[in-house]
Amino acid sequence: KDQNIEDKKEIDNGKKCEVNVIHKKLKNKEKKKNNNLTDILSKDNDLKKGNKDNSCIKKRNVVVTFIGHINHGKTSLFDYICKTDERNKEYGLITQNIRAFKATVKDEYTFTFIDTPGHEAFMPIRSRGVKISDLSILVISGEEGIQEQTIECIKLIKEFNIKIIIAITKVDLTNVYVDRIIDDLLYYGISTELNGGEIQVIECSIFKDESINKLLDAISLESEFINLDINNNEQASGVILDSYIDKTGIVSVNLLQSGTLKVNDYFYTGFSYGKIKVLKDHLNRNIKCAYSSDPIKVIGYNKNSLPKAGDKFFVVENESIAREIAEHNKNEMLSIEMNNFNYGGENLDIYENFILPNENKSNTTILLDENKSNEQNDITAKNINNNVNSNINEKNTILNSERDNSNKDEHKLNNISSIYTNSLTSCILNDNDKSLYKSNLKNIYVNYFIKCDKQGTIDVLKNSILKLEKEDSIYKVKNKIVYANIGDISSSDINYAVSFNAIIIGFNVKISKNIGKNFKKPP
Repeated sequence: KDQNIEDKKEIDNGKKCEVNVIHKKLKNKEKKKNNNLTDILSKDNDLKKGNKDNSCIKKRNVVVTFIGHINHGKTSLFDYICKTDERNKEYGLITQNIRAFKATVKDEYTFTFIDTPGHEAFMPIRSRGVKISDLSILVISGEEGIQEQTIECIKLIKEFNIKIIIAITKVDLTNVYVDRIIDDLLYYGISTELNGGEIQVIECSIFKDESINKLLDAISLESEFINLDINNNEQASGVILDSYIDKTGIVSVNLLQSGTLKVNDYFYTGFSYGKIKVLKDHLNRNIKCAYSSDPIKVIGYNKNSLPKAGDKFFVVENESIAREIAEHNKNEMLSIEMNNFNYGGENLDIYENFILPNENKSNTTILLDENKSNEQNDITAKNINNNVNSNINEKNTILNSERDNSNKDEHKLNNISSIYTNSLTSCILNDNDKSLYKSNLKNIYVNYFIKCDKQGTIDVLKNSILKLEKEDSIYKVKNKIVYANIGDISSSDINYAVSFNAIIIGFNVKISKNIGKNFKKPP
């Protein structure tokens, strides 16, 4: 036994040494590149500053983001102002992606409007929308008042120090209490003009043109107090709102934040880089250049370099610089991941933990107390197993007898099944053993394989799945994301998911037509 422990230690030490060698090689490789990369970045920063001639300074459009609780009227306002029909395009009339649109109002002002989802699960998208805005419209339903995601949006506004306007919607309906909403906002630190503060409150209805005009006037007034000066001769930079893959290849939806972006410009963002082949505006029309605050689509990414929503993107002098910086970012992340990797006891058997136990395996693991003797532990384990088996057999006998009796009411059978499920964990253990189990819960991992239509929704699904973890007196069920990417579900995806015994979740994607032909059934 001691020899086995020593052998295991030697194996672990060997693995650690192997990782350290790889890590040192990466560090040495990075050191050689650092001098060149430092020169590249310094030159690139000089180019980003551009021409400081005051004649190049112009006003950009104000970026306005609609935020608020689900079904409070954000997308309806967005559609009315921008003259779009995005609400009816969404499944279940629920916004599921971030979208940006440029609109000219009253033939005088041009604004960039951003619509965000209101559902609880889409918090990462809302956060990105608030972060990139100059002004946020906090939309509150006059009927429902302040709700959970309203409070979340107020916290985001304060975190990023963004100017806001309160838009109280659905005021054409009955049971609308504007005064109550104004008073409730004070509790969350929002002081409006109606109670001595500076924040504007506009009562809105898409069925009343005058109310929408008041909202647009309020936006115009607030924009006068925002510094919108920008130098269009600077090298272009901005942020990725979302990305996806279609027949043209990798496409990113960007918001340009400075400079002028042109076709044939070289760029990088995170681990991705490329050369702009096609630029499209908010109406999906091909354009040759874009300016600050413009929402655009960019096509021209290098293969296998899908950009991540929320990452900044920058224009650089040539492709070699773009590639060098993207590879540097990738190696930095790899280095961080390797530093955090741990050959602990649990990690050595991580693949064993990834797989759910088979139905024919025992679903109970005896967790023994190290402070007790082997003899005492053997007795405890034996008693627990006997208790478990006797209780399971007893309840299975009850269920089987009820199934065999066809004259019994089905409702009674369901009640007995419920009793079996709810009382199993409480009956099989005595008080002493319960405390032992609760302090030593066994982790059971449920694996998930995710495919989405857009990159921005991957984090949404991940967060939602990880929140669904459960536990009882024996097991703690943990969810693991073994793979997440965009695109339709293919036969190779299914084969990969089967190898991890993973549940496949597709969000707004299709199943490939040839999936039946190429799918390999597990042995």
